[in-house]
Amino acid sequence: MKKLFLFALLLVTTGLLADGVQPDGSGTEADPYQVETLDNLLWVSTTDSSWASHFIQTADIDATDTQNWNGGEGFSPIGFNDIRFTGAYNGQEHTIDGLYMNRPTLDYMGLFGKTNGATIENLGVINVNVIGQGKVGGLVGENHDDSFISACYSTGSVSGNEEVGGLVGKSRGNSTVTDCHSTVGVSGEGDVGGLVGNSFHSTINGCHSTGNVSGDYPAGGLVGRNEQSTVSDSYSTGNVSGGSHTGGLAGCNSWDSSISNCYSTGNVSGGSSVGGLVGHNYESTNIDCYATGNVSGGSKVGGLAGGHVIASIISNCYCTGNVEGDVFVGGLVGLNTNVAIINNSYCTGNVSGDDDVGGLLGFHGCSTISQCYSIGNVSGNTDVGGLVGMNEDSTVSSSFWNIETSGQATSAGGTGKTTAEMQDVATYTSLATPGLDAPWDFAGNPFDDIGNEDYWDIDGTTNSGYPFLSDAGVGIGDEEAVPAPTSAITLHPAFPNPFNPTTTIRFSVAKRQSATLQIFNLRGQLVKSYAVFAAGEHEVVWDGADNSGRGVGSGVYLYRLQSAGTQQVRKMVLLK
Repeated sequence: MKKLFLFALLLVTTGLLADGVQPDGSGTEADPYQVETLDNLLWVSTTDSSWASHFIQTADIDATDTQNWNGGEGFSPIGFNDIRFTGAYNGQEHTIDGLYMNRPTLDYMGLFGKTNGATIENLGVINVNVIGQGKVGGLVGENHDDSFISACYSTGSVSGNEEVGGLVGKSRGNSTVTDCHSTVGVSGEGDVGGLVGNSFHSTINGCHSTGNVSGDYPAGGLVGRNEQSTVSDSYSTGNVSGGSHTGGLAGCNSWDSSISNCYSTGNVSGGSSVGGLVGHNYESTNIDCYATGNVSGGSKVGGLAGGHVIASIISNCYCTGNVEGDVFVGGLVGLNTNVAIINNSYCTGNVSGDDDVGGLLGFHGCSTISQCYSIGNVSGNTDVGGLVGMNEDSTVSSSFWNIETSGQATSAGGTGKTTAEMQDVATYTSLATPGLDAPWDFAGNPFDDIGNEDYWDIDGTTNSGYPFLSDAGVGIGDEEAVPAPTSAITLHPAFPNPFNPTTTIRFSVAKRQSATLQIFNLRGQLVKSYAVFAAGEHEVVWDGADNSGRGVGSGVYLYRLQSAGTQQVRKMVLLK
């Protein structure tokens, strides 16, 4: 059957307008093929003997004519299931515009169909229109076995059935997608994601997606299914709609996976296991994350996670969106069960449902909550609580809800407090407080707080006067910006500048160095901070939002790159 499929696919490729024009170069690392025209790209796609070679792209390529190829089926991918792309392709920051593929019955659809140990970097595929069956992406259908994708992006539309992503359909086998983004609108049935449809035993780092996503099971704003994989320092802003396991960032996060330092801001709607950040969390973790979108669904609906089960952990997280559902509905998590843990987290949105409805949790079974709070209004019919709706054999310690703003005087766990008490640091750090079993770890060690991690802070203004997670807040003292020698770090001008809505900041860090990138307003207040960057070339895209995901106003902003006591500062202008 595989031989028949390959034969049929080869017939399709030989039916193209021509075999194209061989690009200059010999395909070695020292003398790579130089892809300059669409005819060169055609030669690459129809010459599988070149798929282990090195390529560089030397100009932007208009690929709109691919809609006329193969009787309307469009471009033939570089790499198939049996003959994979194993080489290296460096786009050198060029683009391929208007790539068209209409093959709804075939798998491995994308500019690159299937890779194996390949490297693809510095390439934009824009205005793509890619339609396939399974493993469908704007850039790569399947990123396989130690393949590496870096500094690439996609725009346009991608649709398929299973494992469909705006940039990559499936990434597996210790493969990596880093410093990439997608604005693609993505639709499919299973494993559908704004950037990656299915990430299995792989890594996503420093990426983001902004397109809307629709699917069935699972669907996520950044990644549809994250299994035995890691997502870090990434975000999504598009709206997500689906059936079961639907999340603003990830539809399903399972089997020892982790999501850290991530956020989502889009609205999320679905059937069951629907969450602002993650639809369903199974034996996995969410750390230092937040979600701000509104969430609606049927069962297991939460502002951060819909279902949170079997030894999963949520720590140092928060959400602010409103949550609506039928059963198992919570401001943070809908269903928390089977030795799951939630700590140092909070939610502020309103919550409404029918059964098992809580300001923080809808249902809490055989699990643990500690040092959490909720303040949103809570309404429902059966088993409704200010903090927890239904509690079965579970622990709730040192956690609170606002009895005034919630409209609920009782809860299946936790301690109710007034607004004044909820905005008083003594409530969380003085052991004289009723309901406080152990002090929360605040900056400055107030009262009985002996912790030094400084997870929490409170200043009477930020977060409407309630406690907030200190690493997610904004505002620092004035700091003088002093240029640094370019030998250690190089900070390039943002482009475009002025900008609306996004700008790209490029910079380089010398060997054996690390650096931090931060954005300030003209008052010296920190607006946006990024993770530590290792040596090498980097770029980030700023969307005009602060660390909490809130859009900032028009004006002049400073961006600073700092390393080993040296720093460089430039200005950019946001226009709204």
